[in-house]
Amino acid sequence: IANPSVSFHIDGVYTASDISLNSDFLDVERIEILRGPQGTVFGQNSTGGAINLITKQPRLDAFEGQADLTLGSFDHVRARAAINVPVNDMIAARGSFSYFKHDGFTRNLALPGVRLDEDDNFAGRLQLLFQPTERFSATLRAQFFTTDVNDRAQKNILDPTPNPRQLRQDFPGTFMFESQIYSAELRYDLDFASIKSITSYQDEEENQSRDTDRSDGFFQPSDIVPDRGRTIETVTQEINITSTGEQPIPLDWILGFFYLDTETNVRFLEFADFNFDGVIDTTIDTSNPFSNPDLGFQTSSRPTRESWSLYAQGTYHILDNLRLVGGLRYTDDAVKSQVFNFFATTPQILETSVTKLTGKVAVEFDIAEQNMLYASWTRGFKPGGANLTFGTFVDPIYDSEEIDAIEIGSKNQLLDNRLRLNVAAFYYDYTNFQFQNTDPVPFNGGVDNIPESEVYGIEGELSALVTNNFRLDGNFAYLDTKVSGDAFVLDSVAANNAQNALLAQGFGLFSPEVIAARTAAIQNIRGNKLPKTPDFTANVNATYSIDVADYGTVITTVQYTYRGKMNFRLFDNPVTDKVPSYDLWNINVRWEPVQGNWALEFLVINLEDDAAGSIPASPMSSVSAAPAKSSCRRGNSC
Repeated sequence: IANPSVSFHIDGVYTASDISLNSDFLDVERIEILRGPQGTVFGQNSTGGAINLITKQPRLDAFEGQADLTLGSFDHVRARAAINVPVNDMIAARGSFSYFKHDGFTRNLALPGVRLDEDDNFAGRLQLLFQPTERFSATLRAQFFTTDVNDRAQKNILDPTPNPRQLRQDFPGTFMFESQIYSAELRYDLDFASIKSITSYQDEEENQSRDTDRSDGFFQPSDIVPDRGRTIETVTQEINITSTGEQPIPLDWILGFFYLDTETNVRFLEFADFNFDGVIDTTIDTSNPFSNPDLGFQTSSRPTRESWSLYAQGTYHILDNLRLVGGLRYTDDAVKSQVFNFFATTPQILETSVTKLTGKVAVEFDIAEQNMLYASWTRGFKPGGANLTFGTFVDPIYDSEEIDAIEIGSKNQLLDNRLRLNVAAFYYDYTNFQFQNTDPVPFNGGVDNIPESEVYGIEGELSALVTNNFRLDGNFAYLDTKVSGDAFVLDSVAANNAQNALLAQGFGLFSPEVIAARTAAIQNIRGNKLPKTPDFTANVNATYSIDVADYGTVITTVQYTYRGKMNFRLFDNPVTDKVPSYDLWNINVRWEPVQGNWALEFLVINLEDDAAGSIPASPMSSVSAAPAKSSCRRGNSC
C-alpha cells in the first residue's frame, strides 16, 4: 500500500493513513497548506506537500461556547457545538462534536429505494489542558469519527441511463469507517528554546462492499466485492526543540526526532458470474479456493512499517533583509509484509528497507519592508513498500519516490496592507513516481514506479480590500506535466477488452491466449501527461458587506471555481481518460444582527447544478459533483 504523497497533521500529530481524510474537520482554528515536498520538518512522506490542521485549544482565561445548526435540501442536517470550561487556574477542558447527514444524491434504479452518495457522520473531540506553571503545559486529546452509509456513486461509462444522478447496479454498495486518535502533547519553555513532545495512538477500521462492474447485467460478467476491509493501528512519537528569544548568533532553528510504527490488516474478496448462469456464488472453501468457479479474486495482507527520522532546520539572518534557510532530514524506513497473494494458501514474506537523506536550501531577500523575493531547492522522499498483489509484470516490492523541487517567487503586502500579492514558479523532477499498475495475469497488480517524470508550474495568489465593504480573493495555478523517460505500463482498459473478447469465445480466464492478449496492452507512455493534473485551476471569492441601520450587517460571498481539463490515467484514451474542464458557483449570504451573539446564513452550493464533467473514478466508471444544494444555518456563541 503506497503512502499518501501529502502528509496530514492534526495538532502536530502525523496521521499515517490516507483514509483519515474521510473524517469531518471539527472545531478548526486554521488550516495551513504547504505546497511541494517538505524535506525537513514535515518531511514524512510529503513529496506533494503537507496539510496542517490546527484546532481551537483549551483556554484557562474564559468560559465560552458556540453552536450552529444547518438544515437544507436532501434532508441535510449539520449540528456542531463546542465549549471551553476553565476548571481552575491550572486546568481547562474543551469539548466539541459534529453530526452531519443528508440523503443520497444518486438513485439506483435497479434497487428501488436505494440511494448512493449519502452522508451520516458523527465526530467528537475532547481536550484537557494542564498548565501548572508558565513554562510547562500538558494537553491530552481524544477524537473519534464514525460513518456507516451506502457507497459512493460510481457510474459505469456504458450505463444506459442518461441522467448523471441515476444508475443501474445490481449489488448494494456500503461503506463503514471508524477512526480514533489519542494524543498527548507536553511542552516546556526554556529561556532560549521550547521543547515539545507529541505522542499518539491511532486506530482505524474500514469495511466496504461494492458492485465492481457498476452494472445490473448490461456489462458482463457481473462482478461484485462483498467484503473489502482494512484495519490500521499506528503509534507515533515526535520530540522537537525550537529556538525562542534572543540567540547568541542570529539563527532561528529547530531540531527534531520522529518515530512511526504502523500495522495494517487488509482483506479482499471478489466474485463474478464467470459461467453466466445469472447467479453469483459467494461461498468460500479456504482449503480449495478454486472449487468455487465464481470466486474471481481473494487476497489478504499484513504489512507493518517502522520508520524513524532525525531533522534539523535553521534560518540564518545574514543581514536585516537577507536570510539563508537550510535543513536536513535523515530517514530510516523498513517494511515487512505477510501476503496471501491472489489464491495463495500459504503466505509470502516480503521485506524492504531504505535510508534516505533529504533537505532544503533557500534564500530570502526583503526588497522592502513588506516585499520579499525567494528561491529554494528541496528534496522530498516517499518510501517504497510491499504490494498486496503482484504478478509477472508488477513486482512484489516497489521503490521509493524522490523529488527535487526548485521554486522562485515573491510575497508582497501593498497599499497599506490592502493588497496581498504572491506569485511563484516551480519545477519538480520526479524519480520513481509511484502509481497503480495492472498485471497481465488477471486480477493482479499493485504499486509500480515511473522512472522519470517532471512538472512545471506557475501559481499566484491575490487578496484585495477594494473598498471598506468589498474584498476580492483569488488564486490560480498552471501546470505542465509529462513522463520524461521510458516507462512501460499496461493499459487495463485495453487488456480487459481483449480478455472479455476471448472469454466470449470460450477461452479460460488464465489461459495462455488471455495472458498474451493482456500482455499486448503494455505500452511505452513516454511523453504522456501525469494523471489528475489539470492544466489550469482558479478560485475567486468576492465578498461584499453592507450595514443595514438598526438591523445589523449583511455579508454576501460569491465563490467561483474552475478546474481545467486533465487526464484521469497515464494514457490518452479519449473515452476513458479525458476529463473535460468544469466550473462551479456557490453563494453565501450571512446576516449578523446588531444585538445578540448569533448569526443567520443562507447557502447555495453548485448554483448551476453542474455534474462537473462526470469525473472518472476508475477506467470504466465516473463520479459527478454534488448537485445544487441549498441550506440555512443558525449559529450562536457565548
